[in-house]
Amino acid sequence: MELLAPAGEPEAAMAALRSGADGVYLGLREFSARAEAVNFDLDELARLLGYAHGLEPRKNIYVTFNTLLQDRELHAARSMLAGVWESGADGVIVQDLAAAAFVKKHLPGLRLHASTQMAVHNLEGV
Repeated sequence: MELLAPAGEPEAAMAALRSGADGVYLGLREFSARAEAVNFDLDELARLLGYAHGLEPRKNIYVTFNTLLQDRELHAARSMLAGVWESGADGVIVQDLAAAAFVKKHLPGLRLHASTQMAVHNLEGV
């Protein structure tokens, strides 16, 4: 079992990790359903990952990528997902099936999680 805390900004992430969370989930400034939060850019994500992965025991960082994508956003979304993978994030939480398909096909080392915003409610949906 893993205790995760939401982190809408870097200070909240650091506080959660110092206070006993096994990890945090956070959004980027783009493609996050929590647009009202400060959120993270890729440089802040990389710094947080360096800190979290250097702790003993090691802490996990999951990136929420949980918006529905429009056709005009696909290129930017793919670029951002590649950045998340390159940063060393422990996983990505997605809502959009195109984002999930891209991760599965092109970033197989990146753990993929379904967002609760997918509204999957039965076995057929899974």
